Amino acid sequence: MLRTARAVALVLVAVIGAPAVSADPLAVCDEQVLGAPEALDGYRCYWLTGMRHNLRDAAWQRLEARRALRPEDPRPRLFLAALLVDRRQFEPALEHYAAALAGFEAEGNIDGRFWTLYGMSFALPPAEARDSLTHAEKLAADSEDRTLGQQAAVRRAWMLIDAGRIGDALLALPAADGSEMPAWLIARVAEARAAVAHHLGDYEAALAAYRVQLDALGGPEAAGTAGVQMNQALVVLRRWSRHGRHEEDPGAWLLAARDAARAEGRIDVEIRAQRLLVYRLPEEARRPQLERLLARAQQASLRGEQLHLHVALVGEWDQVDPDRARIHLEAAQNIAAEAGQPYLETVTRVVAAYLAFEQGEPAEIEQATRRLIDHVGRVRQMQRSHPTAPMVMSAYQRSGAWIPARLLEQDSGPAGLELAFAALEGLRDPISRDASIKTPSIDEVQERLAPDQALLVFHFAPRAHDDYSRKRLPDGSGWLIALTRERVQAYRLAPWQRLADQIGIYLGMIAGESPRSAAASRRLYDELLATAIDDLPQQVERLLVAPHGPLYGLPLATLQSADGTALIERFSLTTIPSAAAWIGGDAPAVDEPTTPSLLSLADPSPAGESVLSAWRLAGIQGRPPLGALPFAREEAAQFVAGLPGATALMGELASEAELKARLARDRVDLLHVAAHALVHETDPRRSSLVLAPGAPSQDGLMTYREITELELPGTVVVLTACRSAAGGPYLEGAGITGLADAFLRAGARQVVASLWPLQDEDAARLGSEFSRHLREGSDSATALARAQRRLRQAGFSERAWAGLVLIGDDAHAPFHGAQASIDGPGRRPLAVLLIALGGAGLLAVGWWYRRSR
Repeated sequence: MLRTARAVALVLVAVIGAPAVSADPLAVCDEQVLGAPEALDGYRCYWLTGMRHNLRDAAWQRLEARRALRPEDPRPRLFLAALLVDRRQFEPALEHYAAALAGFEAEGNIDGRFWTLYGMSFALPPAEARDSLTHAEKLAADSEDRTLGQQAAVRRAWMLIDAGRIGDALLALPAADGSEMPAWLIARVAEARAAVAHHLGDYEAALAAYRVQLDALGGPEAAGTAGVQMNQALVVLRRWSRHGRHEEDPGAWLLAARDAARAEGRIDVEIRAQRLLVYRLPEEARRPQLERLLARAQQASLRGEQLHLHVALVGEWDQVDPDRARIHLEAAQNIAAEAGQPYLETVTRVVAAYLAFEQGEPAEIEQATRRLIDHVGRVRQMQRSHPTAPMVMSAYQRSGAWIPARLLEQDSGPAGLELAFAALEGLRDPISRDASIKTPSIDEVQERLAPDQALLVFHFAPRAHDDYSRKRLPDGSGWLIALTRERVQAYRLAPWQRLADQIGIYLGMIAGESPRSAAASRRLYDELLATAIDDLPQQVERLLVAPHGPLYGLPLATLQSADGTALIERFSLTTIPSAAAWIGGDAPAVDEPTTPSLLSLADPSPAGESVLSAWRLAGIQGRPPLGALPFAREEAAQFVAGLPGATALMGELASEAELKARLARDRVDLLHVAAHALVHETDPRRSSLVLAPGAPSQDGLMTYREITELELPGTVVVLTACRSAAGGPYLEGAGITGLADAFLRAGARQVVASLWPLQDEDAARLGSEFSRHLREGSDSATALARAQRRLRQAGFSERAWAGLVLIGDDAHAPFHGAQASIDGPGRRPLAVLLIALGGAGLLAVGWWYRRSR
């Protein structure tokens, strides 16, 4: 929220002009108010100048003086509220906003009402903030100032960014067309685009957007651009830290930002740039420089910079003077507690855990770790109501990934293993609408496991601990925790990068059907599974697997032991996002035997080209036109034929509007979608299924977010779009993220989907086997395992049978008790169930290629 407020302040420099730096920077505001007392610009000048020159108290006094002269005037109250928002004093800010709104309504001042409602969106909880902005947008439509609507669109985009909805944020932004908007607004749009690109790791696009912003503001030498140059330096620094030392050195960028900040009197930006430049100094020179910067930040009352400097000094003093390090930690914790910001609290708790590991006794390590886990649990429950919670989780998943590895390295017995498991689960997203789901204990997991089940939880720590520690784990760290009903054991694995390289080569061998894939499979089995599998009880036949890091996308079913036995020959396999998701999901118990309700959507009429063009702007580029899928129609017709309660919707009827309406009205036990998919590689939450629109209010693009808002309690979902199980961790450590994940978040009990396109004949064989076992009443995991075993034993390659995966509940049988209906005249449809799973295009090479696009 404060980041967004600073962005607004930067834009307003361009709108009203930057006040000159003088002995009294607020004097220019006095002149503006005296010259135009009915305009907003002079009062806005007090707020903006107070923010830019750290003169908030003086600005407050000037605004209060103006209010005393004209108590009925709503203008001073509007910007008094803005100053209170900057201090995070939201309740008194809302009181001022309410009074200002009433005053502007009495005047009939549309623009004043707009800015009041706009400002309120920074002080209200997320849902109410969205409503306030919606009202502001309606006022903008009635204003003579055409830029108000565009500014509201930018604000909405920032709200979406803060909520983690990055793709939606980009689509919300107006086009930065110089012929349609003033330069200052182009600058603001460019800044939001840069933030989106930075979130997605597209550093070149972020730098390009910041260059547009600088040009619109008058170039790097113009007043009010220090913050932009600091943002550029941060992008270069992130690129350099992420992609290696061969990237451009960020030092020159940080120096440029520092010099611009000095010229403008931006102490906050100057200190931040200096803080990051300190790490270029020798170790003995860093501590005194950081201490001097801390003194300046304290003098200027810059609480955020004080916190970051205290944290930096913890890392500098921890080995030299532990007591001093703890003093700095305590100071940082006090600032975070006073600010009440979850992100800052997370930072300090991660650092407290780090310091405990470096200096503390086992009891202190446990206490610090549990405090961090409890805090993360509280933040997780806030994700649906707090705008910064997704970013907080992402920060923890980046900076806290080393904690389970350090705990496991200590080998401190059952208590240490329990704590490590809790820390590991805290890094994962439970994927549920129920935010109250708690991290389970090992005992709770073991109680839930059946005698024939085992849970395999993988974890890979990064090589470096976090931003505050330069110490390293040896070659990174990989771990597997294996749980059965009676036993729990941790196993050390190879480091992340080594396994990632091997897995990449192996997947290439599968795609090319290389005869050397068997040897590569055995090597990976030895690296990942051999010892743990040998230790499992003989009665274990079902494996629940929570993958991590390089294991996303790896078909574990194909891995072979030394004697050539593939994992699928001994076990059925089910992927789960986390133990919390498996234990605490929303799925209902198996109902009494009944005929299942099926809904199939096939060969939708594609969305309009204008919509697809807009989506390409969000990052999906170079796609061919979306053609028809006639084989999908045959697939759907066979799928539902003869089965009571089954419905197939095709062409224009296979629409987004109809799907939403039916799911809101009726229970659906099995949902089948045979359609194109747009798969985004770097941000899986921007992937979508392409349906027909079905209504003017719909665009036909069923986005990740829209899927999560469906009502699918206990539904089995079959996605025929190729690569529908593919994806990646959008928030680091958050598990599989993509179309399958979105359906799980909507309440689906199981999602059966494909890691890659399958060839038509292979899909038909696999589908026939799978559907036969389902008709017999098998649960989905068992049915899929038996089908895959049959094809492997018949000599088919991994590419032919290993791409299908089951995600979710391993024990659910979707057609349990319905054999009588299925085995009657309508038994034919389910014989083709898994033909669908490979995609409509699997019936011909051309069609499966088109479906995968």
